[in-house]
Amino acid sequence: MRLEYLVPIDKENSILQLIENNTVNTLSVTNRKLNDDICIIMVGINADSEEMARKLSDINDKIIPFKPVVLINESAAYFNRRLFPLINNFERKLRKLLYAASALKPGDDIIMYVLFPLFAHRFFKDNFAFIFKHSKSPS
Repeated sequence: MRLEYLVPIDKENSILQLIENNTVNTLSVTNRKLNDDICIIMVGINADSEEMARKLSDINDKIIPFKPVVLINESAAYFNRRLFPLINNFERKLRKLLYAASALKPGDDIIMYVLFPLFAHRFFKDNFAFIFKHSKSPS
């Protein structure tokens, strides 16, 4: 289970110190610099339990005031797994791709005119019938 954030370099040390002060023994933390302005911070626990999901959720709550871009929050995914799993998984992957693309090419229209229509078309083409076939109509 992991958390992954896109953060400005000037907030990196503050967030890493916050994570170190609030860690559990099995927590792994890595950071990767994308360019001179942005890095990715990853926090992970090699377990898939409600207890670990709650611990990662607590760490997430302490990181959010720094206003990072959340790429992956598997603690939230753990609690949402039974609710709309297909849409939930697609949304998480799409969000990660779009935020990474926008951070690497700020100001470009790549998201609105290329990536989003491509993925939205593919998603609805593959899943439209499945989603509405399994929904109940009002009686």
